[in-house]
Amino acid sequence: MQYWFETKGPQIFKNVSPDHKRDLIAVEGNAQGFRTIAQTENHIFDGGLQLTYATLGAFHKYPWTNRGGAKKFGCFLSEEKILERLGSELGLVQTGPNSWCRHPLAHLVEAADDICYSIIDLEDAVELKILSFEQVANFFLESFSKNEQKQIRRQFAAGNSHRVNLARLRTFVFDKAISAAIELI
Repeated sequence: MQYWFETKGPQIFKNVSPDHKRDLIAVEGNAQGFRTIAQTENHIFDGGLQLTYATLGAFHKYPWTNRGGAKKFGCFLSEEKILERLGSELGLVQTGPNSWCRHPLAHLVEAADDICYSIIDLEDAVELKILSFEQVANFFLESFSKNEQKQIRRQFAAGNSHRVNLARLRTFVFDKAISAAIELI
Protein backbone atom coordinates (compact mmCIF):
# COMPACT_ATOMS: atom_id res chain seq x y z
CA MET A 1 0.00 0.00 0.00
CA GLN A 2 2.81 2.38 0.90
CA TYR A 3 4.60 1.56 -2.37
CA TRP A 4 1.41 2.24 -4.34
CA PHE A 5 0.96 5.66 -2.70
CA GLU A 6 4.60 6.54 -3.30
CA THR A 7 4.49 5.56 -6.99
CA LYS A 8 0.91 6.38 -8.02
CA GLY A 9 0.05 8.95 -5.40
CA PRO A 10 1.85 11.95 -6.92
CA GLN A 11 -0.33 11.82 -10.04
CA ILE A 12 -3.56 11.14 -8.16
CA PHE A 13 -3.12 13.44 -5.14
CA LYS A 14 -1.64 16.54 -6.79
CA ASN A 15 -3.66 18.95 -4.64
CA VAL A 16 -3.08 17.22 -1.31
CA SER A 17 -0.75 18.89 1.22
CA PRO A 18 2.56 17.18 2.04
CA ASP A 19 1.34 16.50 5.60
CA HIS A 20 -1.80 14.76 4.36
CA LYS A 21 0.27 12.80 1.83
CA ARG A 22 2.46 11.55 4.71
CA ASP A 23 -0.71 10.41 6.52
CA LEU A 24 -1.72 8.42 3.45
CA ILE A 25 1.72 6.96 2.78
CA ALA A 26 2.63 6.12 6.39
CA VAL A 27 -0.12 3.57 7.07
CA GLU A 28 0.69 4.05 10.77
CA GLY A 29 -0.99 1.51 13.07
CA ASN A 30 -0.69 3.67 16.19
CA ALA A 31 -2.53 6.54 14.51
CA GLN A 32 -5.13 4.14 13.10
CA GLY A 33 -5.69 2.72 16.57
CA PHE A 34 -6.25 6.23 17.95
CA ARG A 35 -8.66 7.00 15.09
CA THR A 36 -10.57 3.80 15.84
CA ILE A 37 -11.02 4.38 19.57
CA ALA A 38 -11.49 8.16 19.38
CA GLN A 39 -13.56 8.46 16.19
CA THR A 40 -14.89 5.45 14.34
CA GLU A 41 -15.75 2.65 16.77
CA ASN A 42 -19.33 2.62 18.18
CA HIS A 43 -20.20 6.35 18.01
CA ILE A 44 -18.81 7.16 14.57
CA PHE A 45 -17.39 10.69 14.47
CA ASP A 46 -19.09 11.39 17.78
CA GLY A 47 -16.44 10.35 20.26
CA GLY A 48 -15.76 6.80 19.08
CA LEU A 49 -15.70 4.55 22.13
CA GLN A 50 -16.23 7.66 24.30
CA LEU A 51 -13.32 6.77 26.55
CA THR A 52 -12.00 9.02 29.31
CA TYR A 53 -9.10 11.34 28.60
CA ALA A 54 -6.93 9.28 30.98
CA THR A 55 -7.68 6.12 28.98
CA LEU A 56 -6.92 7.86 25.69
CA GLY A 57 -3.74 9.27 27.20
CA ALA A 58 -2.66 5.84 28.43
CA PHE A 59 -3.23 4.48 24.92
CA HIS A 60 -1.00 7.10 23.30
CA LYS A 61 2.51 5.81 22.75
CA TYR A 62 3.25 8.61 20.29
CA PRO A 63 1.13 11.68 21.18
CA TRP A 64 2.02 13.70 18.11
CA THR A 65 1.04 14.04 14.46
CA ASN A 66 3.24 13.51 11.44
CA ARG A 67 3.84 17.27 11.02
CA GLY A 68 7.23 17.05 12.72
CA GLY A 69 8.33 14.41 10.23
CA ALA A 70 8.75 11.69 12.89
CA LYS A 71 8.81 8.16 11.50
CA LYS A 72 6.36 6.99 14.19
CA PHE A 73 3.34 9.08 15.13
CA GLY A 74 0.11 8.42 16.95
CA CYS A 75 -2.39 10.74 15.34
CA PHE A 76 -3.51 11.37 11.80
CA LEU A 77 -4.30 14.97 10.90
CA SER A 78 -8.01 14.11 10.84
CA GLU A 79 -7.85 13.53 14.64
CA GLU A 80 -5.52 16.44 15.39
CA LYS A 81 -8.18 18.46 17.24
CA ILE A 82 -8.90 15.47 19.48
CA LEU A 83 -5.18 15.17 20.28
CA GLU A 84 -5.01 18.90 21.10
CA ARG A 85 -8.00 18.59 23.43
CA LEU A 86 -6.48 15.47 24.99
CA GLY A 87 -3.16 17.22 25.67
CA SER A 88 -4.94 20.22 27.14
CA GLU A 89 -7.38 18.26 29.33
CA LEU A 90 -4.64 15.99 30.69
CA GLY A 91 -2.23 18.87 31.26
CA LEU A 92 0.44 17.20 29.17
CA VAL A 93 3.57 19.22 28.43
CA GLN A 94 3.56 20.40 24.83
CA THR A 95 6.91 19.53 23.27
CA GLY A 96 6.27 21.21 19.94
CA PRO A 97 3.49 22.04 17.54
CA ASN A 98 1.02 19.15 17.54
CA SER A 99 3.27 17.21 19.92
CA TRP A 100 2.97 16.39 23.63
CA CYS A 101 4.90 14.31 26.14
CA ARG A 102 3.43 10.94 26.98
CA HIS A 103 0.88 10.52 29.72
CA PRO A 104 2.55 8.67 32.65
CA LEU A 105 0.13 5.75 32.23
CA ALA A 106 1.32 5.28 28.64
CA HIS A 107 4.64 4.00 30.00
CA LEU A 108 2.81 1.35 32.04
CA VAL A 109 0.75 0.30 29.04
CA GLU A 110 3.90 0.03 26.93
CA ALA A 111 5.58 -2.13 29.58
CA ALA A 112 2.51 -4.40 29.74
CA ASP A 113 2.46 -4.59 25.95
CA ASP A 114 6.14 -5.55 25.83
CA ILE A 115 5.67 -8.21 28.51
CA CYS A 116 2.68 -9.76 26.74
CA TYR A 117 4.20 -9.78 23.27
CA SER A 118 7.52 -11.20 24.50
CA ILE A 119 5.79 -14.12 26.18
CA ILE A 120 3.24 -14.76 23.44
CA ASP A 121 5.94 -14.61 20.75
CA LEU A 122 7.70 -17.54 22.40
CA GLU A 123 4.42 -19.43 22.65
CA ASP A 124 3.92 -18.81 18.93
CA ALA A 125 7.39 -20.25 18.31
CA VAL A 126 6.24 -23.49 19.97
CA GLU A 127 3.06 -23.50 17.91
CA LEU A 128 5.08 -23.01 14.71
CA LYS A 129 7.54 -25.73 15.79
CA ILE A 130 10.46 -23.29 15.79
CA LEU A 131 11.11 -24.10 19.44
CA SER A 132 9.99 -27.05 21.53
CA PHE A 133 7.71 -26.70 24.53
CA GLU A 134 10.59 -27.84 26.77
CA GLN A 135 12.93 -25.17 25.38
CA VAL A 136 10.42 -22.42 26.10
CA ALA A 137 9.40 -23.86 29.47
CA ASN A 138 13.05 -24.15 30.54
CA PHE A 139 13.71 -20.58 29.43
CA PHE A 140 10.72 -19.24 31.37
CA LEU A 141 11.47 -21.31 34.44
CA GLU A 142 15.10 -20.09 34.70
CA SER A 143 13.94 -17.05 36.68
CA PHE A 144 12.24 -19.21 39.32
CA SER A 145 13.85 -21.03 42.24
CA LYS A 146 14.21 -24.82 42.01
CA ASN A 147 11.33 -25.25 44.45
CA GLU A 148 9.08 -22.89 42.44
CA GLN A 149 10.00 -24.71 39.24
CA LYS A 150 8.88 -28.03 40.75
CA GLN A 151 5.59 -26.52 41.97
CA ILE A 152 4.90 -25.00 38.54
CA ARG A 153 5.75 -28.21 36.67
CA ARG A 154 3.38 -30.18 38.95
CA GLN A 155 0.53 -28.14 37.46
CA PHE A 156 1.34 -29.19 33.90
CA ALA A 157 -1.08 -31.52 32.15
CA ALA A 158 0.23 -34.93 31.14
CA GLY A 159 0.95 -35.88 27.54
CA ASN A 160 1.29 -33.61 24.56
CA SER A 161 -0.64 -30.65 26.00
CA HIS A 162 1.73 -27.83 25.18
CA ARG A 163 -1.10 -25.28 24.74
CA VAL A 164 -2.59 -26.04 28.14
CA ASN A 165 0.83 -26.12 29.76
CA LEU A 166 1.91 -22.85 28.17
CA ALA A 167 -1.27 -21.21 29.43
CA ARG A 168 -0.58 -22.50 32.94
CA LEU A 169 3.05 -21.43 32.77
CA ARG A 170 2.11 -18.03 31.34
CA THR A 171 0.29 -17.12 34.57
CA PHE A 172 3.47 -17.49 36.62
CA VAL A 173 5.65 -15.80 34.01
CA PHE A 174 3.33 -12.80 33.73
CA ASP A 175 3.33 -12.43 37.50
CA LYS A 176 7.14 -12.63 37.63
CA ALA A 177 7.61 -10.16 34.76
CA ILE A 178 5.12 -7.67 36.21
CA SER A 179 6.77 -7.88 39.64
CA ALA A 180 10.19 -7.27 38.06
CA ALA A 181 8.85 -4.26 36.14
CA ILE A 182 7.36 -2.81 39.32
CA GLU A 183 10.68 -3.23 41.13
CA LEU A 184 12.38 -1.17 38.42
CA ILE A 185 10.02 1.76 38.93
